[in-house]
Amino acid sequence: MDTDRGRWQHDKYRPVLKQPYGRTGTYSKPMSQSSGAKIVVSNLDPGVSNGDISDLFKGIGPIKQAMVIYNSDGKSTGSAEVVFASTDDALAAIAKYNGVPLDNRPLEISLSTNHGNEGTFKSRGSRPDTRPAAGG
Repeated sequence: MDTDRGRWQHDKYRPVLKQPYGRTGTYSKPMSQSSGAKIVVSNLDPGVSNGDISDLFKGIGPIKQAMVIYNSDGKSTGSAEVVFASTDDALAAIAKYNGVPLDNRPLEISLSTNHGNEGTFKSRGSRPDTRPAAGG
């Protein structure tokens, strides 16, 4: 609970920040180029925890961070990020677990290409266009 403002704030949520060109999403702390390689794991069951992700991938190699992504309501987005100490370990994790079911859902794993000194931006996806069609 945020005692300064007297309201509760979820401890697993990172606030949405405005990005250039009107993009929105969560923004993580900058990491140096030497801080390893990040993979993004998606199609996760909502019950998968940080510990589950860490346990799954620690057999591949040293992990610097393993974190499930949550929305502002504290619900899992169905995605996680894992930062390995080496790119080779990240690629081995993709080769071993991409498409493998976890809680009856095939994992979708990709190497993050936005892992550098500028931080990591995770898009919230595109919104449906709700504007009226032109000319009618």
